[in-house]
Amino acid sequence: MVETPLALAQAINEHRSKHLILIDTPGLSTREMEDGAALAELLASPDIDTHLVLPASMKAAALARIVSQYAIFQPKKLIFTRIDEIADYTDLLIEAARCALPVSFLCGGQRIPDDIEPATPARLSELAGLPERHTLGATA
Repeated sequence: MVETPLALAQAINEHRSKHLILIDTPGLSTREMEDGAALAELLASPDIDTHLVLPASMKAAALARIVSQYAIFQPKKLIFTRIDEIADYTDLLIEAARCALPVSFLCGGQRIPDDIEPATPARLSELAGLPERHTLGATA
């Protein structure tokens, strides 16, 4: 755990030889976004694959607001959590298309890593209720 963007930069540098470094940032309220600017600048590196994590239980307007609010972090992909808590995935798929970001992973439970799955075209098509011969794009 690190407390500042500078400490995060140092930690990333120390572990640069690792195959994968996962960085879990705190959620920021609208009022805290200004404080997140330094962190956003650090994470904007082309070497960092930033995923925005969104709960599937959010309504369409809230999803759009959060994606807009976190645009400062320049996310490259979306992860949807709590997919086990909803029955209609339309808002998720519409938001991914609206913001033109691929969905990388889906999470449907508390058991990590067991409940995380890649958002494959077949899985996204299944959530959209499309027949098997139609698939939606995704990336892991």
